[in-house]
This record gives sequence, C-alpha cells and structure tokens, in this order.
Amino acid sequence: MSKPGSIYINSIVNLDCAIFHQEQGIKGHSWSVDATVEGFINDNGFIFDFAELKHLVKDLISKFDHVLFVPKNNSGVKHSSDNNQEYWEMITSDNFAWIYSCPKGATVSLDSDIVNVQTIENTLTKLLKQLLPANISSCKISLHEEIPTSSDDHNFFQYTHGLCSYPGLCQRPFHGHRSKIYVYYENQRSKELEQFLLQNIHRLLFPAF
Repeated sequence: MSKPGSIYINSIVNLDCAIFHQEQGIKGHSWSVDATVEGFINDNGFIFDFAELKHLVKDLISKFDHVLFVPKNNSGVKHSSDNNQEYWEMITSDNFAWIYSCPKGATVSLDSDIVNVQTIENTLTKLLKQLLPANISSCKISLHEEIPTSSDDHNFFQYTHGLCSYPGLCQRPFHGHRSKIYVYYENQRSKELEQFLLQNIHRLLFPAF
C-alpha cells in the first residue's frame, strides 16, 4: 500500500484584487498564496512535484489576479451583460451605489451572498483539486496578508485604483491592493497622520486617465 504524505508551499504568488462587501463597499486586498496537498506517494517516490505544484497554482491565480470579486446572490447586486461588456450595480447597506461597466473577465462572480477570504479560498481550492492527479486526496489554498516585519510597521492602506492607459491588468478600475503607508511631515515620519488616514479614508478609488 502506498504511504500517505503531504506537501506545503508558502508564499507561491500574490493575489491583488478587490471585493464587494455590502457593509464596506469595494475594498482592495493583497494576499500571499499558500498551497497544501495531501495524498499518496507515487511510483517515483513523491506525492507531487514541487515545481509543477507551483506552476499550477501560479497559473490558477493569474486568472483571478486584478479582478473584482462579486457575490452574485447578494440582494444588493444586479448584473447584466451585452456582447463583451458587463454592467454591475452594487448597493451597500447604507445605500451607497457602485456602478461598474467593464469588459468580461474583469470581475469574478461567486455563488454566494458574501465575498470574504474564506469564500475565495474555497473557490480556488475546488479549482486546484480539479487540476491534480488521482493520487492527491485533498488540497487547500490559503490566503494571508503581509505580516508586519516590526512593531513599527503595522499601517496598511487598502484601496482600489485603475490606470486607463496602462497596458497591463492595472487598467481595470475596480481592482485593489493592500500596501504599507508611510506619511512624512517636514522630513519626519508621522504615525499620527498615518493613523488619521487609515481611520478616516474609506471607499477610496484612485483613477488615472
């Protein structure tokens, strides 16, 4: 009988995206992607090739990078399409409306009434399982945010943006990131201003034309 085993690879690739949340609106995220597979050792003495697993995960994530995740079963979400164009209306709980017209492929609708890290992980895990050989009994995609490198490094800014003249995926207006923020005033770092920005700026979209 073949012996069971597992493989875990951390921080394979980054996923930059945005999600629609009915309480918070559209919010940018940046996650690092980990993968775990469990199964039985094959004839070559391996569960699965590390390099091939990395390749599969990177290829899978590339299909979801720089997109807007939308919960299609949410009561505040309406959708229509015409040829290669999609139209979305997303209403938050305080009646703030996000209207998005985009080419097909710029959004990913999930069969759920909410989008969060768990629903995205579950979707990616199911898709990865379909790509793996029969000796793999289970797999798991895990997403985690960047960990602060010091106690002085906890200010992260979540935003969405679009670069209309940019040739890459950043031209999509509703995709997002989570980045460190540093504010300097008179050549001195101001943690107070950093906290002010983090606490008082919401639903921020940076368009560039």
